[in-house]
Amino acid sequence: MSLVGLGLTGPVGLGAAGLGTAPARADDRHAFYVEALGKGGLYGVGYDVRLPRQLALGAVASHYVLSGDRFTRVAPYLAVYPWRPWSSARHRWFMQAGPQWVRRHTPSPGPEWPGKTSMSLDAELSAGYEYRHGLLVRAYAMASWGTRLVPWLGASVGWSL
Repeated sequence: MSLVGLGLTGPVGLGAAGLGTAPARADDRHAFYVEALGKGGLYGVGYDVRLPRQLALGAVASHYVLSGDRFTRVAPYLAVYPWRPWSSARHRWFMQAGPQWVRRHTPSPGPEWPGKTSMSLDAELSAGYEYRHGLLVRAYAMASWGTRLVPWLGASVGWSL
């Protein structure tokens, strides 16, 4: 099973307006967060750092058991904050894109079968809203593309430092 996100959004304006600006506070550059139903599947732990020019780099990782199967997910991403007219230093719309590595292991219920492990490398794209000023709150829509397209929603809460 693999989930990868494609956010269904409108046109993105990456014009000169707003590009090249840094976050309002230097201590809001780094963020640590937990998420539910996002890039990490059921839940995940993530980190990102804002770069100049309305960009950020980050990753989410998770490991959980669902119906006896063990899932491990790692999803690095590049974020873009393109909708400058509706954004401020604290409130921003964003898009994130990147690969997602998923490992699924089904353990053997008995000695006759060794179990099964499968891995996939997928792609994701998500879009949503972010509040970032000491506290980090995100809500986003995504769709996953692996063996099929799966729409998905996610939310993150954490701290920006």
